[in-house]
Amino acid sequence: MEMKKQSISEFRERMDNTLACNDLVNEESIKKLVLRQFSLSPTNRSAEKSHDNTNEYVIERRSKEVKNFLDQLRSASGDRHNKPGGWKVKEDNNDYRVMYREGPKGSPFHTLLAEGHADAPMDVCLCAAWETALYRKWWPQVSIPTFSIMETRSLEKIRVGEHLSLVRMKVTWPLSAREVIVHYLEIEYLEDDLIIGLLNSVPDIDKVTNETHGFSNKGIPEAKDIVRMDFIGGTIMKKLSANKTYFRTIVKMDLKLDFAPAWLINFIARQLIGASCKLYQKTVASVAKGDADFEEALKGPLYVRIRAGLCSSKNLMNVPEIKNGESTLDLSKLHEIEEEKNELGSTENELGAVEPLQPGFKGNDEQENEAFSKGKKKNATGPGSQGNGDIDTEREPFKNVRNGVGGK
Repeated sequence: MEMKKQSISEFRERMDNTLACNDLVNEESIKKLVLRQFSLSPTNRSAEKSHDNTNEYVIERRSKEVKNFLDQLRSASGDRHNKPGGWKVKEDNNDYRVMYREGPKGSPFHTLLAEGHADAPMDVCLCAAWETALYRKWWPQVSIPTFSIMETRSLEKIRVGEHLSLVRMKVTWPLSAREVIVHYLEIEYLEDDLIIGLLNSVPDIDKVTNETHGFSNKGIPEAKDIVRMDFIGGTIMKKLSANKTYFRTIVKMDLKLDFAPAWLINFIARQLIGASCKLYQKTVASVAKGDADFEEALKGPLYVRIRAGLCSSKNLMNVPEIKNGESTLDLSKLHEIEEEKNELGSTENELGAVEPLQPGFKGNDEQENEAFSKGKKKNATGPGSQGNGDIDTEREPFKNVRNGVGGK
């Protein structure tokens, strides 16, 4: 069933309404979501008593990360921005919006946001963001100034929906190459057709242990002849219909520079992020036409579980754990069921229609988001570079993005 024509503002309002629900505001409710997710997907080490996946410290740590991330997402709600100290709109059209927020004085962090809608099912949209091996299919490869994905590598699969990966990037002169060790953690809130994905770097590698992080540092390589960045953020996705998804992604990053020049922030916000939105939307929309790499990735237990949860009339609590190698209905059949369910009277696509919340969650005050990283800065800018300050939002974006998919 075709959705009636709606604007990005209406889609954004639906996302904002979901983010404002009690289950995603209250600390105890969020902790229950994390506990539920961990119980659905025990770690490979959970059979060992010393690595019990109900480790209270790790649960508290992840719950706080989810809470802080959701607070950040709510700060971008609505359409009124460009206030001093707040979000500055870099690009806004009916497909996506890009915004930037400078960190507090003395903070090394710069925060970027991208949100929009994609003509693809939610499992496909998550797959593109979650599988680092697929990044070259949609991340822009830029010639002037230079940017490209040099290497992506899976380091450890902790549980279904949680893993460690390395992403290495070639960036424009006079900056040296950058890399980041990324911890991925997926949380499902299918009561309201929502997926939360945390994407955080792993600082202080030598201090990482199973007891404090839920994983060890054994598989994490040392940074050699490359600058390792820090960032805090993630992505959230909401199903609008069987084949349309709304996403909002926030990254608060430390570029490891003594100061970040205005042209660099403009380049990242207006060219890299804007081009990434376009290529991401194009890539996920074309998956239905056939892509062997996506088809193989979508057979994974995470995406099987999400499709089963979305197709079920019951919430995720009743979706059984699905192991590697198990399969349910094929992708096309599952998406057909989604469409048929919508045609048979589902009102989820009506503006502002939100599923009733499950009982058992109560409210508390919100907690201020405090997050920053440590690390030695690399002074890697050339003569004449400008420091932090007001960014020229009128500057014309660079034109050298190769819009082909899969370029190197």
